[in-house]
Amino acid sequence: MRITLFLILVVLSSCGNLTDGGTTLTLLVSGKSVAYIPGSGPDDPSQLTYTIHGSGPGILSKTVQGGGSITLSLVPGNWTIQVTASYQGVPYAESKPQSINVQAGGNNAAAIDMGSAWSAGNTEDFGGDPDEYKHFSASDADSDLRYYLNTTAAGKKVAVIVDGTHTINPVTMSVAGTVISLRGSGTIKLGSTNGSLFSANAGATLILRGPNLVGRDNNNTVLVNINNSSLYMYAGEIRDNTNGGNISYGGGVYVGSTSTFTMEGGSITHNIASSAPNFGNGGGVYVGSGGTFTMKGSAVISRNISSIGYGGGVAVLGTTGTATFNMEGGTISNNESHVTGSNGGGGVFLSANSGSAIFTMSNGTISGNTAAAHGGGVNVGANGNFTMNGGAINGANTAINGGGVFVVGISGGSFTKSGGSIAGNTASGTGRAVYINGTTNKYRNVDAGPGDGITLSHALTTPQDTPPWVD
Repeated sequence: MRITLFLILVVLSSCGNLTDGGTTLTLLVSGKSVAYIPGSGPDDPSQLTYTIHGSGPGILSKTVQGGGSITLSLVPGNWTIQVTASYQGVPYAESKPQSINVQAGGNNAAAIDMGSAWSAGNTEDFGGDPDEYKHFSASDADSDLRYYLNTTAAGKKVAVIVDGTHTINPVTMSVAGTVISLRGSGTIKLGSTNGSLFSANAGATLILRGPNLVGRDNNNTVLVNINNSSLYMYAGEIRDNTNGGNISYGGGVYVGSTSTFTMEGGSITHNIASSAPNFGNGGGVYVGSGGTFTMKGSAVISRNISSIGYGGGVAVLGTTGTATFNMEGGTISNNESHVTGSNGGGGVFLSANSGSAIFTMSNGTISGNTAAAHGGGVNVGANGNFTMNGGAINGANTAINGGGVFVVGISGGSFTKSGGSIAGNTASGTGRAVYINGTTNKYRNVDAGPGDGITLSHALTTPQDTPPWVD
């Protein structure tokens, strides 16, 4: 059952050569979005906040609460108007951009038809409206939320707003075609049972648009586990999880075979990959063979720790297939790799055995990361391939050798730089900017700007074999 809200009336006063005290343009905001589903949307229609965006002879951005009215001044001319409705700060519905000709001499009413409830992001998430909408408030039972996510949503495309804090045991998405889009300002915490808060496999898709996912400091696995599935993150946090399993692959997110993780916003923070006496790699994100991780926009990976393994922020390990990390934006900062020896990678670590590990950086920032061994920003291990076309590795990344970048060239690691900058990093040993461990070790203490091309591999080929490179 849908209940239609009272009409939202927005009065836009046109300015210019007006007569008779001026005329008005009435914007009638109507359509499905001014309806809500009892028990699944706002408890009170007035909780919706409408934001009016306009461009044309000027720029317009105003808000009005549901059921209210507002008077604005517009310069006559052709305007493009779009209205977004939000619930507790989360986009709830939006209209398509509409062209309106505001005339000085008089205007007719213009109707703005909103999309369906929770339409903001629906086209991107589902290609249209989902099969179901569901809202869990702070007063709803934790067990009801888990049952819905784990059982009822199987095989469906669902949009779920979560408010308040809910503590639940692990959820498994194992039916092909399942799409869960989580939204809202709430928090979902891992309960007393060890495991991944969300495991997606068999062609499922998990989309994060707002709620925080919180783990435990004594868990035995990664918080979000993706295998043969997809994960999209636009907002919210994945945080506070310690993976202390026998061999821990990722503290926050594991991207497994035939899987993709696209992170455009939100943060992955305060996670730990810790496994004694074995390895704990990828404090924030672990990308395994056959996995692809793309980072862009405002995404942040910060304050994660690889306590016994490699890659405080991100570990890219192609053991049998290709593991791929594309950094197109975002920030990897203040992560730590505590392992000693020849590897490290405070920000990013990549390595491969019989497979391949590929890291391509075209934008974004890697800063303030620390490796107890080598490669404060990036450590390119055996058979790893790092290509830097843009972005910045700067801001006091710290290590013994290779404050910015460390390359294990003698084991097949390679680094090619055609753009971006490596600057302001620290090495207690040598190579504040770059260090390559090859047949002959070389390092660079001088910052490398966008115009400084670098090609480093086992053969030690570089356009700069003379200073600032040092043997």
